[in-house]
Amino acid sequence: MNIFKKITNWYLGNNDREIEVPREGLSRIVYLLINYTGRLIAVNIVFIVSCIPIITIPAAITALNRYLTKMFIDGIAFDFSDYIKEFRSNFVRKTLLGAFAGVVMFYGYYLMSLAGNFEGQISGIFFGVGTAVLIGGLIFGELSLLIESTFTLDISYLIKDTFFLSFIMWRESLAAVIAAAAMFFLILTFMPYSLLIVIFMLFSLFHTTLIGIYIPKLVKKDI
Repeated sequence: MNIFKKITNWYLGNNDREIEVPREGLSRIVYLLINYTGRLIAVNIVFIVSCIPIITIPAAITALNRYLTKMFIDGIAFDFSDYIKEFRSNFVRKTLLGAFAGVVMFYGYYLMSLAGNFEGQISGIFFGVGTAVLIGGLIFGELSLLIESTFTLDISYLIKDTFFLSFIMWRESLAAVIAAAAMFFLILTFMPYSLLIVIFMLFSLFHTTLIGIYIPKLVKKDI
């Protein structure tokens, strides 16, 4: 019975050892990782399943953002109904936002691949421009879908605010890119063992990190 109770508390995040709960920053992310490990694993698996077929990936990302944002801000006032509700709403426009970001990222990768066909300075230009375009697509995709899951905006305002905030919040955008690159590097480095991290924790941990980077500033700006 005690073992069952410990497992239940681990999943629900019932931990009375924390005296003062951190509200933002890296300490908040670590707090959630330690105290809500079970829920982070569960929502990671649900996210992977809901990405099948791939056309549902943008909706799955916004649903994951919705769930983790409530976890980040409220701590206990969240459940999987938030995930399901967000996944089902505004499916078409989420898909269009994700498709646009995907096309931009693919075009950036294409320019980077062309660098191998040239030498010297021209090769560097293609690679540099391609890298910038790919990163721009990544930032737009992540930030637009995060705003979509957090605020109620007309699509035109959402797109405009995403472009605007990408530059205004350049420090946060840079931190998000570094976090994405670091996780991608670690996954490739420790393959195939890192597949376990992908299945059980990668996406929920990465998006919790993004939320920790962006949400405090977005809430303060009250877009």
